[in-house]
Amino acid sequence: MIRIEDDFIKTVQKKAAISAIGPSALRNQGKDKFKEVQQYCYDLDLSAYSSIKEQKKINELLDSDTENLLKFSRLPWGTARKAPNLFLRDALYNTYLCKEYNLEKIEPFLEITLDSAVARGLKKKRYKKRTPSVVWIKSINKK
Repeated sequence: MIRIEDDFIKTVQKKAAISAIGPSALRNQGKDKFKEVQQYCYDLDLSAYSSIKEQKKINELLDSDTENLLKFSRLPWGTARKAPNLFLRDALYNTYLCKEYNLEKIEPFLEITLDSAVARGLKKKRYKKRTPSVVWIKSINKK
């Protein structure tokens, strides 16, 4: 099997970080805050996710990545949780990153980012009573 060059993989990871964490993903979080978060996601160790086989483990890793991003960026908890989730989703969808880090295994365990668009969709479906009337990513906390 031919090994893809590490610098190519890092370039692809950077592109995934930039695509996943654009200005609209972190709207109203501060000027150019998204650039800091893109860098954080670019530096994220995707190999840590390659051996995950259960929900508990990915939750622990996401908790750790969220806490680290909080220290790095001083974002609200909900925003800091949203960013790695968006990035992991883009990494999963990228053929090179998915193959390099065996990310297909984590797909069933990834979280859906709860924002106003997702909340509207949940309300339209059968979850109306359990969905908050207004969802602000800044107001979401760990509990």
